Formats: sequence, C-alpha cells, structure tokens
Amino acid sequence: MSELDKTRFTAKHPLECSNGHRYTRSDGFFNWLLTGSQLGSALILADTAIEGRVKYDGDSELGVRLPYSLRGAEISAWPTSEWKDLGGDVDYAVVWKGWAFITLKETRLTRVAGRGVPATDFQIVGSRRAGRIPGWRQAMGEAIIAFEEGRTNVSILLANIAVETLYSSIADRRLRRRGMTDSLIADLHGKLPFEWRLRERFARAFKLPCLGDAPFWADWVKKARSPRNPLAHSWRFERGGKAIATEQDAQEAIWLHLKAVLHLNPKAFDWLMSLETKAVRGTPRTA
Repeated sequence: MSELDKTRFTAKHPLECSNGHRYTRSDGFFNWLLTGSQLGSALILADTAIEGRVKYDGDSELGVRLPYSLRGAEISAWPTSEWKDLGGDVDYAVVWKGWAFITLKETRLTRVAGRGVPATDFQIVGSRRAGRIPGWRQAMGEAIIAFEEGRTNVSILLANIAVETLYSSIADRRLRRRGMTDSLIADLHGKLPFEWRLRERFARAFKLPCLGDAPFWADWVKKARSPRNPLAHSWRFERGGKAIATEQDAQEAIWLHLKAVLHLNPKAFDWLMSLETKAVRGTPRTA
C-alpha cells in the first residue's frame, strides 16, 4: 500500500467516484478479501509475505524453496506476459511448509522457445509465528476459512467470536485499570448482552469501545449479531426461517463483523500496513 492508500483505508469519510458512488477503502478491501482474493483467510492470519518470479527450465513441475516454513499459507500465481505470448498458463500452485509448488501449462511453442523465459509471478502470505497472532485474528481467519469451504453457519459463529474476543482484549484492560477484579469483569460480560455493552450510553459511561454510533449499527445487529445465540445453542441460523445460512448471508455477516472490528479499533488492521514483501531470489529447483 502507498501512504495515500493507508490514509484512505483508515479514513472514516468515504471516497467519491466520478459517477457519484461513495465508498470507503476498507469496504472495498473487505469485499475483495471475501469474494475476489485467492489469499483470503491466509491474509488475515499472515505475518509474512513473499513474492517471486519463476523461469521455465524445461519442466512444467517446479518447486521453489522459500526462506521460511509457513503455516496457513496461500499462494496466488499468474502467467507473465512473455509466457502468455507463447500460449502458456499456470495450472496449479500450492504451498507446503517451506516450499511453493507450481505447475505450468505448456504448449508446443513453450517447449521450443520457452526455456529461460519468465513464466509466472507469484505472491504468498502465511504465518511464521502463528502463536503471536491476536486471538481475534485467529478466530476471524478461521471464520473466513469456513466461509471459503461453504460452512456458512460455522463462519458466522466464528466471526461473532472474533469481534467478542477483540472487544474483551480492549475492555478488560480498561476495566482492570478502573479497579475491577477479573471475577467482576467476567460477571459483566456474562450477564449483560454483548449488544448492550456496545451501545453508546453504556460504553461512554465506562469509557469502553462503542459500536452503537456506527452508521452500520442496525445492520450489524440484525444481520451479523442476531444469528449468534441460535447458532451457539441450537445450531439454527433462524433468519427468514432458514436453519442453514446462505453464502450471501455468511458473506454479509462476516463483512459487517470486519467493519465492526475496524470501528472498535481503528488500528486493528495496521499490521497490514507493515506487511513488507520479501522477494525470493535464485533458481527454482525441480519438484
């Protein structure tokens, strides 16, 4: 991200397109994360980014040794313009521990004239230190994994847990500083519904994070939060008479939870700003 991108991503005031449509950069990012990105859940769980370029060496099956062994990693690989000009493409790419395995699509022309030609560029994100990733990101990453796998009810429940985890990580420290004991804090969380604690009057009184002032508050309560208890206790979605949430239901719920995270903590995604990419150098080894 450029410095301007970083400013726009965290801005509360929307941008305006030439056609008058208004949006926030974060909305676009969250939508891309759920619907357009091959990296998806891995990006939420990532602390490491790697990129590189692979040359064709006469074998379509290539293995690139990575500088780190990664967990929960995903790779996005695409053909270079030179490789496409020869009719080639990328068939498959996967990361396994400390290796990226890429399968190139060959043609008669690539076999004749392709040796030494840059064939594919790739980007990888993953985690080197999974245990250091904040709990809310672990839960949200698992929510997006469930969404990607079509487990819609699980994804909505886990996204709720992610927001609850973030809230507690902020609120508990503030309440302890005000002299509350851990048992009293636990009672507060257990006896007051989460939505009540996020309303302006309650949050302002205790100087706690507030979501009730967000412009999407009503949508969050109805579409993202209300399914939580039926899912947790009876494993029913219970919106529109459905027991199982649709893909659109899950996508909208996770999207609203991501917006809630950013509203509760405007610095929640700052780690993305410092996720610097390491370039892989050297010749790939044949897999």
